[in-house]
Amino acid sequence: MARNVGQIISRGDRRWPIWIYLGHDHRTKKTQILKIERFMIPRAEAQPYLMRKLREPDLGRDLEEVRR
Repeated sequence: MARNVGQIISRGDRRWPIWIYLGHDHRTKKTQILKIERFMIPRAEAQPYLMRKLREPDLGRDLEEVRR
């Protein structure tokens, strides 16, 4: 079953912000999203970047630490 944990959004010509879903904050009942802005790159470069970021927890790294 596929999980919806990352998303690339079109924001105009060659502008692709990346959002990574971090889960829910049970205390505030809000969704937590790590938003990574990457400007002026084609989508062909944004997709591998998202895949590398989604792999960070598997490698033992915290997504919040690796923020750009």
